[in-house]
Amino acid sequence: MKRRDLLAGLLPVAVVPLAGAQQPGKMYRVAMFHPTHSYSTMSEHGGSTSWRALFEELRRLGYDEGRNLTVERYTGGGQEETYPQLARKVVATQPDLILSMSEGVPFFADAAAGRVPIIGYVDDTGAAGLSTSLSRPSANVTGIVTDPGVIVGKRFQMLREVRPEAKHIAMLAPHRHWEASDWVQRSEQQHGMRLTCLCVASPLQEAEYRKAFANLDHGRPDFIVVWGGSENITHRDLIVGLVNERRILALYPMRAFVEVGGLMSYGYDPDELFRYLARQIDLILRGRPVSEVPFYMPIKWELAVNLGTAKAIGLEIPPSVLFRADLVIE
Repeated sequence: MKRRDLLAGLLPVAVVPLAGAQQPGKMYRVAMFHPTHSYSTMSEHGGSTSWRALFEELRRLGYDEGRNLTVERYTGGGQEETYPQLARKVVATQPDLILSMSEGVPFFADAAAGRVPIIGYVDDTGAAGLSTSLSRPSANVTGIVTDPGVIVGKRFQMLREVRPEAKHIAMLAPHRHWEASDWVQRSEQQHGMRLTCLCVASPLQEAEYRKAFANLDHGRPDFIVVWGGSENITHRDLIVGLVNERRILALYPMRAFVEVGGLMSYGYDPDELFRYLARQIDLILRGRPVSEVPFYMPIKWELAVNLGTAKAIGLEIPPSVLFRADLVIE
């Protein structure tokens, strides 16, 4: 199958050469937070290809955990109400840098109040209450940003190709994310589709996902779009199973969902983004001001299709979609 790079977004400013040298003999302390991953997963050998990519890149840049790098790991356990308190606890330890995934970023930004550099992995800096300038970050926060307006628009175009008559789209996302998003109304107006939330309540664990899907019995959508946040990625096997049980068409945020039986995905490569996070960590630990480390938006998009799942639900994938796919699972 011919591979093509699917482009969306832009790279605001390229990462510039290293700011300075590592300090000889210094032990760097980095606090890492994930909303749902276990402590063991947040490591090079914990089973996650993305975390492995991050630690491999850090090693390539000269940081070895246990030699000149101390990593302090924190997990939210999917309990969103605990994030503010945990953020204050982490900031109080005064690490050299905080790496936060997804929903935790604004809480760490509030708790740090500019005192500790923060690298975050967020969907929308505006919705998260962060800097509106991607090229010159403020509030001592930078990182990866995946603009939901760009993502949703591209995915809606894909939905139109696969199911032109689709009118009702359900977005699988945490309540907090849905309520903070301002792109829903814009997307409905631009694409002529009705968006509803297949919302997952806290704690973001299996029981709450099952409750959310049980609500589909009262209003079946034409398509489910799965939000690409950390919580959904953690529960990808569960989500794919719940979707396939109900024989609903679904579009996922990355190929990892398709590899475990999801219908199709259109999104970025998380391993690439985690490697980029490592480079941002390096720049800041070497002394680069956060305001000079721009937010990064992914420029490479991947399309993956699982033909076995399509056949099982009686869907014929258009040849135009298959032609552009980077991965086709027979």
